[in-house]
Amino acid sequence: MLAAKSPRTLVSDRVDVTLGQGVNIFSEGGWGARAATLRAIYFLKSRLLMRPLVVKFPVAKSRVEAAIVKARVELWRCALANARRGDFPLFSFLQTCREDPLLLLSMGRAFKMVGKGWRE
Repeated sequence: MLAAKSPRTLVSDRVDVTLGQGVNIFSEGGWGARAATLRAIYFLKSRLLMRPLVVKFPVAKSRVEAAIVKARVELWRCALANARRGDFPLFSFLQTCREDPLLLLSMGRAFKMVGKGWRE
C-alpha cells in the first residue's frame, strides 16, 4: 500500500491537477494561507478514504489511523492560522466536519499543541 507508507501520497477519485514531471501539489500556500488549509482538508479526506482499503492489513490500518489523528490536529492548526486572514474555506471545512465528526473532538488537542509549539 504505497499510500499508507508515504504521508505525501494523496488518493482521489477527482482530477484536480495535470500530472507530469516536476508537479508538486504541496508547493503552494504558505502557513496560514487558504491553500494550506485546503491542503490539510484534502490530506485528511485522503486518509479517511484509505480506511476501507487497509481494514485487512493491521499494520497499515494502525498507520492510517495514526495519520488521521495527526491530520485532524494539523487541520485545526491550519484553520486557526487561516481564520485570521479572512479567506477561510468555511464550506470545505464544514463538509469535512460532517464526513469526520471526530474532527470536532480533536480541537482541544490542537489548542494544546499550538501552545507547546508542537510540530511532528
